[in-house]
Amino acid sequence: MNISRIYHQRQRRLTAGWLLTLLVLGLITILALTSGAMELDWRTLWSGDSQNLNASQRVLFHIRLPRACSAILGGAALATAGLILQVLLNNPLASPSTLGISQGASFGAACGIWLLSSGVTPATHPLAVTGLAFAGAMATTLLILALSLWRDCGRETIILAGVALSALFVAATTLLQYLADDTQLAAIVHWSFGDVGRADWRDLRVLGTVTAVGFGALWTQRRRFNALMCGHDTATSLGLHVTRMRLVGVTLVAVMTAITVTMLGVISFIGLVAPHLVRLLVGDDVTARLPLCALSGAILLLLADMLGRTLFAPLTFPAGVVTAFLGAPLFLALLFTRRNPWT
Repeated sequence: MNISRIYHQRQRRLTAGWLLTLLVLGLITILALTSGAMELDWRTLWSGDSQNLNASQRVLFHIRLPRACSAILGGAALATAGLILQVLLNNPLASPSTLGISQGASFGAACGIWLLSSGVTPATHPLAVTGLAFAGAMATTLLILALSLWRDCGRETIILAGVALSALFVAATTLLQYLADDTQLAAIVHWSFGDVGRADWRDLRVLGTVTAVGFGALWTQRRRFNALMCGHDTATSLGLHVTRMRLVGVTLVAVMTAITVTMLGVISFIGLVAPHLVRLLVGDDVTARLPLCALSGAILLLLADMLGRTLFAPLTFPAGVVTAFLGAPLFLALLFTRRNPWT
């Protein structure tokens, strides 16, 4: 009877979490689409033909809607990546930004811009820039994974190594900025700001495909992730190949992070804060946390972008700056309100 009651309580909490998260995401999306320097004329929004768009239609379909979709997809990808890293590394402080994966991807993209001919932009050589961004993210991820498998390496050491790698990649990117010409410098600096407004519909198709495929692949492994949370020995005793599972998982995380950084730039704290917020709501079950974490990441990034556009209007701040200002105190609050921050 007690087990049945606990199960039904958990299901009610999960259902409430789903409804609340979807409601908040819907409301913030509507606010994001209707907020801005220009007030939309809803009477003329759906009038006219597709060949002659009026001002309201141009703003909505070519500026605000792509921006909102970028925030939703990028936030979902980063939050999902953060959760999976925390599970695979058994480290609640793991995320693409704290482990240096985002910075590695940004450095790879900067190398792609700098190594190619002068005047190159990511739009003219998207495959080269994306490929090097993925290489930077993957190299960092494999290094962190190898470090986590080292028998004498604790969880604190992994985070410290991630901080060191982040500093190294930031310094290397700064060096490339110093060596670059004016056009390359402008393109490289463009990557240092996490801005969801830079992606167009073509970029969104790529980002949406990678996010959906990556999330779907990780979702199929949710029960294995739950087993891994019980410990390496327990997962092995259940017949799981833990090393292979970690390699597959971090590869998917690296791809999702690299594409997101390539399209939007470096956005911190989304992959760190969103999993902890969801954990407070539904507990440790990866099956429950994975979809809610993706939705929560979308909410956080969409909210950050909306605040950056409206809080100090007519000035507009990149979403990456806002997430840093909001994410740092929020994470500190989560960290210091827990009895044991490493559990």
